[in-house]
Amino acid sequence: MARFQPDSWSPNAMERKCLAQLDSAENWEQILKRRKPAESERLDWRPFGRIFLFNWVFFAVALAFLLVAAAAGAAGVESLTDFKWEISGFVVAGAAVTAAYTTNLYRRSWNRRAMQLAVQME
Repeated sequence: MARFQPDSWSPNAMERKCLAQLDSAENWEQILKRRKPAESERLDWRPFGRIFLFNWVFFAVALAFLLVAAAAGAAGVESLTDFKWEISGFVVAGAAVTAAYTTNLYRRSWNRRAMQLAVQME
């Protein structure tokens, strides 16, 4: 894996989408409940907690619906009680991993731009 080079970075389509949402001061105040930081400021995970929580709930509901529909269709509705703990565990873990990945996309996009701005300021 190539090391990140801030002087030659240009955001890909997903990073541009994340940055477009993060560039709005209204999004920071309404969704993240904090003041928008300077674009050159590198951020840790804390400001993105609400993004993680939203994504976790969204992915948990979607994954639960898909798994229940698939299990009920494949083995019948009565089989759901036999595998409720396995399905629950998979939903919680799957949603957490997916939400963490999505949140990391936002954080990584912000921090890569911040590093690029820091290099340009030098």
